[in-house]
Amino acid sequence: MVGLEPKPETSNRNFLIRKLISQAIKMSNYTTVACTKEIPIGERKRIEINGQRISIFNIASEYYAIYDTCPHKDTTPLIRGKLDGLGIKCPNHGYRFDLKTGECNIDPTFNTKVFPVKVRGDKILLDLD
Repeated sequence: MVGLEPKPETSNRNFLIRKLISQAIKMSNYTTVACTKEIPIGERKRIEINGQRISIFNIASEYYAIYDTCPHKDTTPLIRGKLDGLGIKCPNHGYRFDLKTGECNIDPTFNTKVFPVKVRGDKILLDLD
């Protein structure tokens, strides 16, 4: 019907409001777990939150977070492993876990959980869902 179309400025404003709400909802799953100065380039840090041990790595100013226990024997802390590119090798048996995907190089049965990371200012945030 003529005259019932939304005014362009109203449509744009509504679009922007929906977009901001959507972004706020996406950020609401993220929890601040560390400051960037706590994990300099080439370093790592283990945190424990909600009963989960998680290792955070800073590789070339990119942060990666992975469940800290090797699923092979469910005991070894991966934080003690050797970095191999964008992977971490279990210090006990050498299984390698991709820090981006959690994939194990030996057997997909042993793939492990990775956590999405965001950096806001000097804060490191993880999506713990």
